[in-house]
Amino acid sequence: MQLVVADLNAVSFVTVFSDCSNHGSIKVCPVLVRYFLPKKGVQLKILEVSNLRGESSDILKKYIFDLMTKFELSQKLLAFCAVNTNCNFGGSARRGKNKLAASTGSTLIGVNCAAHIVNNCVQASIDCLPMDIEVIVVKIFSCFYIYTVRVEQLKKICDTVDVEYKRLLGFSKTRWLTLKPAIERILKLFKPLKKYFLEQPHCPNILEAFFENSTSEMWLFCTHCQASLFHNYITQIESNNICMVEVALLIKELKLKLAERRDEIFLPLTMKKIISEFQKTGSENISEIRDNVQHFYINCVEYLNQWDHAFKEVEVMEWVLLRTMPS
Repeated sequence: MQLVVADLNAVSFVTVFSDCSNHGSIKVCPVLVRYFLPKKGVQLKILEVSNLRGESSDILKKYIFDLMTKFELSQKLLAFCAVNTNCNFGGSARRGKNKLAASTGSTLIGVNCAAHIVNNCVQASIDCLPMDIEVIVVKIFSCFYIYTVRVEQLKKICDTVDVEYKRLLGFSKTRWLTLKPAIERILKLFKPLKKYFLEQPHCPNILEAFFENSTSEMWLFCTHCQASLFHNYITQIESNNICMVEVALLIKELKLKLAERRDEIFLPLTMKKIISEFQKTGSENISEIRDNVQHFYINCVEYLNQWDHAFKEVEVMEWVLLRTMPS
């Protein structure tokens, strides 16, 4: 701590990070500080780890403010980085403003978790599609993950339709990067899964309706394609050595890509093939399908616009990345 204090006395600006984790009845709150030293580079140090009696905005504000006062950092505080909970940033309507800024008397950059924003963006937009793909993924997984007899039945069906069996994957809204691989696995096993569920005497109604619907596989392909795009950006945002300016440019790039797809009503190749079959038979309303896809892109762009306020503030710092040769 003496070395950390010596560093903090030498720097002019710091960023503070906070988060809370529950361990039984104990709420642990670590506070970290990030700063730059010319001879050492970017440093990330733990200031303190404490257990709090709650997680309200007032409790967190007082705890962090007391730490800033203790280490004489109030006048050096540049940004506050935390997850997107209302106790930290008050939701999207408050545009990243927090009580800590009012306490320190400075204008803080409120750094929301970009990976969380991108993850929530795709999940909120997928909910607007005609089928609740997330519920289907969870329901299919829950039918097999601890039932050996059902798995063996599915394996036999896979052998009869000449499809290699693969273990189904789970999905959770709070676990990032799980949606794409879970859907991918269902697509690989779509034929045997459809045969399995439609042959069951007591098939869950939601799965029976899903597999009887001629558009179900198409919407799975559509969701998989969109999840792949977001999966790629979350992976980049979660990389070890990345700064907020780089994250801001990734968010901007994602918005531009989604806006282009919205304007073009971009459809994945696999989805186009299925739609062409529908056009031959006239069995489905193609314009309605296109409208649903476009609505997905519209929701994505609107969601990112709600949450990208802090990232827009730092886009002007793009020059620090030295991506072009200084003149």
